[in-house]
Amino acid sequence: MEQCIGELESQRELSKKLEEELTITAHNYESQLSSMSEHMANQNDKITAQEVAIEDLSYQLSLNSVRIYIFFWHGRYLIMILQEPNY
Repeated sequence: MEQCIGELESQRELSKKLEEELTITAHNYESQLSSMSEHMANQNDKITAQEVAIEDLSYQLSLNSVRIYIFFWHGRYLIMILQEPNY
């Protein structure tokens, strides 16, 4: 009987330890997900600002008989500016 009670206590302690580990792991995952979501939102804001700046530059350059070509390659914007000849 005492052996069963001892085994039961041992299993309760193990269960409590596992529950604590699960709570910590869940908290860590939630924290990481929140951090990643915030990072993605910041990156999205930066990209949006860059797109607006590029559009503004494209408009300004179009007024000066200049062609601008914008490419997105390997995570970066590449800009090629060509001056049109004045005939």
